[in-house]
Amino acid sequence: MNDTIRSADGTELFVQNWLPAETPVATLAIVHGLGEYSDRYRHVAQFFVEKQFAVYALDLRGHGRSGGQRGHIDRFGQYLEDVSALLAYARKTTPTEKTFLLGHSMGGAIVLAFALENPSAVDGVIASGPGLRTRMKVPGWKVTLGKVMSNVMPKMSIPNGIDPAGLNHDAANVQAYISDPLVHDKVSARWYTEFTAAGERILTDAPKLAVPVLAMHGADDPIVDPSGTRDFVANAGIADKKFIEYPAFFHEILNEPEKEKVLNDIWQWLNERIAVSGQ
Repeated sequence: MNDTIRSADGTELFVQNWLPAETPVATLAIVHGLGEYSDRYRHVAQFFVEKQFAVYALDLRGHGRSGGQRGHIDRFGQYLEDVSALLAYARKTTPTEKTFLLGHSMGGAIVLAFALENPSAVDGVIASGPGLRTRMKVPGWKVTLGKVMSNVMPKMSIPNGIDPAGLNHDAANVQAYISDPLVHDKVSARWYTEFTAAGERILTDAPKLAVPVLAMHGADDPIVDPSGTRDFVANAGIADKKFIEYPAFFHEILNEPEKEKVLNDIWQWLNERIAVSGQ
C-alpha cells in the first residue's frame, strides 16, 4: 500500500508498506541511501514479509516521490524527523510489539543517528554500508566549494560523484539504477557539510549507543570505507552489537548476486531479538 505522510516541517513524504497474511511478528522500517528511493528495496521487503514482518519504507525528502529539492537538507536532523514520521505512521497502521530500522549507506548513517538520539523508539538497528567514512576520492576543490557555498548558496546543487560501477556486481541491477528516472546524483552544498559532520558525530557518539546493532559492510566497497563501520561497532557502548564484513562485496550488499546470504544474516539476527522460532 502506498500513502503520503508529512514530516515535522510539513514536507510530504511518500511511504509504502508490505504486510504479511498473518499477524506480523515485528515491524521492519527501511531507509534508503543517497539518490535512490524505496522501490529499490522491494526484494528486501518481500523477503521479510514472507518471514511474517510488517515492512515499511519511505522516500526521504529530496528523493523519489517525496517533496523537497533533490539531495538537499537544511540540517541533518530533518532526515531523523522523516524517520520519526515513518515510525509513527507504521505504529498507527500496524501496531507490533517490536520495531527495527534497516538503513543502507546514507540511510545506514541515518538509522544509527536516530538510534543514538531516540534509544527508546526502536528495538534494534541494522546498518548496511553506513556512510560514516568516505572511501571514494572527493576532489579538494569540491570539498572547499561545498564548505564555502554551504553558507553562501546552501541550495547550490553539485553531482555526488558516485560511480554506479561500484554499487554491486549485478550488471542488470546497476543498469536499472542508471536508467531509473527517479534515481538522481545531486547533493546540495549544505547537504555535503551536514552529512560530513553527521558521520563524524556518529562515530564520536558511538559509546553512547544503547540500542542493539547489526552493522554490515562489503569489504571491497569503493564508495564508503568499511573502517568507519568497523570502528563504530568496536566503540559502540552496548554489548549487543555485531559486525559482519562480506569479502569481495561492493557497496550495495543487498543487491549483490549473493544477497540471500546477507538477507538471511539479517533475519537470523532479528529472530534472536524477537524470540521467534520456526518462522
